[in-house]
Amino acid sequence: MTPKRHLKSGHGNGSGRATQSTAPPAGLMRAARGFAKPENFYVGLSDRPRPMPRNILMFCNLSLAPLPKDNVHYRFMLVLNLQTEASMLIDSRMLNLAPGQALLIFPFQTHRYLERKSMATWFFITFEMTPSDLLRDLRNRPVDILADGWTLVDALMHEYRQTQNEEAMDGVCEILTALLVRLQRRVRYQPVVTWEPHPGMPAHRIVQRACLAIEKMVTRHFSISDLADDIHVSGGHLRACFQEVLGFPVTTYIRRTRVYMACRMLSRTESAIGEIAERCGFGSIYAFSRAFKREVGTPPKQYRAHLWETRNRLPSQ
Repeated sequence: MTPKRHLKSGHGNGSGRATQSTAPPAGLMRAARGFAKPENFYVGLSDRPRPMPRNILMFCNLSLAPLPKDNVHYRFMLVLNLQTEASMLIDSRMLNLAPGQALLIFPFQTHRYLERKSMATWFFITFEMTPSDLLRDLRNRPVDILADGWTLVDALMHEYRQTQNEEAMDGVCEILTALLVRLQRRVRYQPVVTWEPHPGMPAHRIVQRACLAIEKMVTRHFSISDLADDIHVSGGHLRACFQEVLGFPVTTYIRRTRVYMACRMLSRTESAIGEIAERCGFGSIYAFSRAFKREVGTPPKQYRAHLWETRNRLPSQ
């Protein structure tokens, strides 16, 4: 009777031979043998640093509701449809997003839902990122998420829930970058749909240009006339465009942009409230406090205290 072989797990069996648990798969062996020795051992793949996503926020919507006006903001928003097909209006063009698809909404793209869906599961990943060609092909392109993409989404959700500090966010950034690269590669194999803005809605493009200008000018004081001159329209027309597209005044958008910038600084720095007010373009700490409480619901000092208390609280055992 042939004696049974006892296979050890770990790093080998002490004899220099790979055990059944550590042996590489046959497919990997064949792939490895296809790599020939290079002629030059000092020249490898080009080092192209990629911009990394930052200030990542993730949440889920279980229902969708149409809005009378379009929404616009300065962040990227990756939409993952887990359940229920629905239509969106992106820069005046209607796009359908089916379950199992992703859509990346770029900064300052106007967008809104066109249908009411009470049984939906749409997952949102919003982030900031330096503009680059990395994501160019994803603009206005719903893309199918394959099995390897869902694996990254699952890992991203898990890593995001585990983060306790900014250092732990490195893993979230790396996984999200890998997911974006995977979607970028995937979209190249899908049919290209030529995108053209609706010719009858120039207000959208004016609002987009204004939002980009506000983002650049937000750290200093400027008037509506200054903003209108920067994008070569009249102040009255600029106000009308914001009211038409977004449903609120351009001054409201400017105030919210300043306040959201202050929120990031309050959560990430120990700068004094007055210094933050000045760096966010407010004329005084009193104007800053009034605007902040109006948008956020609490004074800036209380907002910071709550964030820091939550961040430093130990997880329950």
